[in-house]
Amino acid sequence: SINERGAAGKKLRLHICDTAFDAGRTEKQTEWLIKEKKIVALLTAGSTQTLAAAALTLPAGVLTMSSSATSPELTSKEDNSNLGLLWRTSPSDVIQGKGIANLLLSDPRFNDAQTVGLIYLDDLYGQGLRDVLLTELSSTPKNPVVVSYERKNEATITPAVADLDQQDPDLTVVVGFEDDVSLIIKRAADSINLKAESGHRWFFTDSAKDAQLLEDDRVRPQLQGAYGTAPAQGVGLAFNSFRSTFLTDFKEDPLEYSFTSHSYDSMYLLGLGVAYSQGTTNTVTSLKIAEGLTKVSDESLPPIELAPSKFTETSGELAAGRSINVAGASGELQFDEAGEAPSPIELWRVE
Repeated sequence: SINERGAAGKKLRLHICDTAFDAGRTEKQTEWLIKEKKIVALLTAGSTQTLAAAALTLPAGVLTMSSSATSPELTSKEDNSNLGLLWRTSPSDVIQGKGIANLLLSDPRFNDAQTVGLIYLDDLYGQGLRDVLLTELSSTPKNPVVVSYERKNEATITPAVADLDQQDPDLTVVVGFEDDVSLIIKRAADSINLKAESGHRWFFTDSAKDAQLLEDDRVRPQLQGAYGTAPAQGVGLAFNSFRSTFLTDFKEDPLEYSFTSHSYDSMYLLGLGVAYSQGTTNTVTSLKIAEGLTKVSDESLPPIELAPSKFTETSGELAAGRSINVAGASGELQFDEAGEAPSPIELWRVE
């Protein structure tokens, strides 16, 4: 849609690399993109991969934007510009972690959870949520029992579940991705205290909000009625048009996953930044894209839906050097000085 309409006469070329959740691989790919493809902007996914990429992009002066990196560490990550070259449409896990803790402490649905387990992926994402949850739940009646595991590593997942089982929590918060979570639930189904028949309950974070988790016949019965949180879907002005297109193109509902609307917003914001850079300087640079992104959150102006039908209007305003106020699919996109746009957190449930 962006290239059909043009960004001040410029078209975007997208190079896609599969990081396989590997930080070392991410660094090599990022170095190749910077040196060989001379990129001016990089879209990233995940906290570990984003920070690995940023270690190279920021010194090189390349703008980096993530739609799903939620680690609090990104907030204080510095670069060598005065504008800020690290942006994200996903909210920090400080917001999600506090939301989870508040639910566990004050929502009647969780009153019976006296002992709270926490099993988390031992990487930047998992560590960030762990730290927030421990801070919020310490010195409360629900001090958690904590175990960790490594991604796609059954040798660490199996003993972590066994350790958790011995501590017999009433409810366990799981911080991990769908494939690991599936294995965790299977191991728990064979345990004494963590299976549904024993009255144990599960609570998930954004990375487990994936419909594929319910495809396994051993996993699905264990998760009926389980709750989870995630950066909210469906709250942005542009979400309905985005959802309609997503359903048409992929035959899937974006509400059943995390960060689909945040990814949509990241791509369109990058297009707007390109339009600003090209329109104001007749060239496209990382710094000018970043400068353009500082002009999309003017609350004194009426919001403009970040939709394909509005792209010509919004990019034209920016190309002329004027500020706008975009409302994305993920939320209002009111970016702060750290390049972050806080958004609501949703509570979802498995039914």
